[in-house]
Amino acid sequence: MGIAVHGDLYFWVTRGIARRAGVSIDAAMHDGRLPRATFLRMVERCQACPRAEDCLTYLAYPRGADPSRAGKPCQNALILAELRALAPAVTE
Repeated sequence: MGIAVHGDLYFWVTRGIARRAGVSIDAAMHDGRLPRATFLRMVERCQACPRAEDCLTYLAYPRGADPSRAGKPCQNALILAELRALAPAVTE
């Protein structure tokens, strides 16, 4: 079973996975830790990833869900870890 692909789907999947990883994309871009071009490459990596559907399924579960539901290994894991290390965790 596949998912319908919409133009901005991977933009939102990338942002959602970042938030679950404790990273605010908006804050990281605003304070200069995440250049726009780097974020666009993150979205492109997500779009090219064969496990993106796993991440979408993971995002459908409530916060605190088992992270093993997300695609492994995440193509953006390194940059997300770097961004998380440079800023406090996201609160909702």
